[in-house]
Amino acid sequence: MKVVRRIIFGLALLGIFFGLLYLDHINGNAILLSALILVVVAGGSFELSTLFKKTGAWVSRRICVLGSSVIFALPASAMVFEFRFREHDASAALLVIAFAACVLLSLLYYFRTFDGAPSLGGIFHTIICFLLIPVTFFVALSIRVSSDAALESGLTQGEALLLLLFASSRGGDIFAYFVGRFLGRHKAIPAVSPGKTIEGCAGGLLGSAGLAVLVWSACGIPRYNLIVAALVGLAIGFAAQLGDLLESAIKRSAGEKDSGNLVPEFGGVLDMVDNFILSAPVAYGLLFFVL
Repeated sequence: MKVVRRIIFGLALLGIFFGLLYLDHINGNAILLSALILVVVAGGSFELSTLFKKTGAWVSRRICVLGSSVIFALPASAMVFEFRFREHDASAALLVIAFAACVLLSLLYYFRTFDGAPSLGGIFHTIICFLLIPVTFFVALSIRVSSDAALESGLTQGEALLLLLFASSRGGDIFAYFVGRFLGRHKAIPAVSPGKTIEGCAGGLLGSAGLAVLVWSACGIPRYNLIVAALVGLAIGFAAQLGDLLESAIKRSAGEKDSGNLVPEFGGVLDMVDNFILSAPVAYGLLFFVL
């Protein structure tokens, strides 16, 4: 029964996600997607900082949430609204400026609040939070707005590449779940994630590669062939599984099964998006060279 509820709620979340993408497609921008990602960034930063605190780290949740929101929102706004400085896209520069400013303000806060080792621990965990959440999801947004070139499918190339990332990351995770549930026999990394099996991981990788080929061909993404698409999907799927393991390691060190309870049947926000923590940067780098 739990699996059925999980599937139903998952389909509802997918409907919301694709509905926002469709509305953005009609309006010719990525405003709604950016707003959704900002909510994910704020929620994910809150959960990650909470997990860090449970490991004994002196971390300010307020600093992590506010800093992460600024680090994402400032460059994302410049990207979505096409703000330029001296005829150059200002989003990358604003990302660096926002990140540096938030790190410096965090340094001042921790040095004034804590003494010695606690302040260094707080700074370290805050910087990790800034890197894993807002920077990663800004990269995901960058994939969406990377190209407005129209494809034969009616999508823009940026939209198609975002679907490729989503399918290979989240779709591969779904394949891994069901293959592991019904065919899993051998534990993969029990010290980090007791439920993961070698069979499930392999099924997830094959699912990521197959879904990448499907999206690549269905959307009409140009250049290269479907073998390259499968390899790209395989790399994205592998990075997605590592991101999932990274979150699992953080949760285990905090003594928690889920990152939170904001998402019914799935746990927390991080539990829903952990696949993208490493897969988005990998996808951006690979697609930059392939396309």
